[in-house]
Amino acid sequence: MNRKVMGFSLIELVIVILLIGILSAIAVPRLFQSTYRAYDAAVSRFQAELVSALNVMSADWTLSGGVNKPDEIIAMTPMGFPKAITLGAGASAVTHTTSTAAGCIGIMQYLLGMPNEYFVASSTTGAVSPKSKQTGETNALWRAHSFVGKNGAEGCVLYYIKGFEPQRVWGGVVYEPAQRIPVRMIEYGTTDLVNFTKP
Repeated sequence: MNRKVMGFSLIELVIVILLIGILSAIAVPRLFQSTYRAYDAAVSRFQAELVSALNVMSADWTLSGGVNKPDEIIAMTPMGFPKAITLGAGASAVTHTTSTAAGCIGIMQYLLGMPNEYFVASSTTGAVSPKSKQTGETNALWRAHSFVGKNGAEGCVLYYIKGFEPQRVWGGVVYEPAQRIPVRMIEYGTTDLVNFTKP
């Protein structure tokens, strides 16, 4: 007895392929958007943690009457935010200021307690082009860069550089201790990302 083997017709296959294509067209962009939102959330979280740490430090400074500890000297701006921190005493003292990228990292580590491997100092001079990763930035989360603002005051920019796209920066956080509101977020694609210059 011969049985006729039946398969899918061409129309059925075309319909299945079209359905898979439509579902892929909807799902894949949503997957990437959720990843991008996660990177934006990391920048927002860093900004919130920095603001909280600065508020606590400013309150402690005010309550202590601006008195420094022997092994911890903090230079505050008139707005009540740190522009320089000296840790240690004597020959072993180390000063971190907003005038250098390494100083910006030191201030962030002091305020947030983050380990050194989370940061890398910017190696650029002059205008920064942060939309692509730089040499040596493979494992770091944040690239620190110092700048001089329009009013002549120094500040720090921290760019979020962690992500699966190796040539992309996801925005960042600006810290300007001389400003009334010292911390603000910058998003990827804004002109802020390319307009900061080193002192």
